[in-house]
Amino acid sequence: MPEPEAKSTIHWLIWGVVTVLVALITNYFSHKETPSAKVPDINIHNRIEDNRTEDNGAKNKKADNLVNEDRRTEDEKIAQKLIGKWKGSSIINGMLYVGIVTYRANGRFSGVINKSVYYSGTWEVNKEVLILNISESNEPVFFPVGKTLTGKIIEITEDDCTYKDDYGMIKKAQKL
Repeated sequence: MPEPEAKSTIHWLIWGVVTVLVALITNYFSHKETPSAKVPDINIHNRIEDNRTEDNGAKNKKADNLVNEDRRTEDEKIAQKLIGKWKGSSIINGMLYVGIVTYRANGRFSGVINKSVYYSGTWEVNKEVLILNISESNEPVFFPVGKTLTGKIIEITEDDCTYKDDYGMIKKAQKL
């Protein structure tokens, strides 16, 4: 058992290390630049604020329409990037599953997992969430007809997509 003096020294040493870590983390996040894709459109927010200060009645609807228009535009950008063939993988209970999904511009999709499970249906993006409605499947347990799958798009580029699935798992897919 350490001497009382040693305990005090250890306590102050730990306190000092924690203080330095907190300062470093605070400094890191206060100077970190926001990616340009995440920077809000200031003009949209200024127009919304101007509309709300003029009249709280009909002007609020106009401001809400601007926000909804901005959201639709973002959803359309995501949907445009999704069109094409994507590959992703998961390890579930120690088994590797590789899936390939093709999203078509007409709102239809088709997918295959491990070259044996097939499913297809319709897709859309709403509030930055990819929504898949299964209309055909040869796997009634995991992809029953009528099931809806969702994935919150975290980040998407022309070649990569990061999303959170229905189970809260962060997943990545690459465009083929």
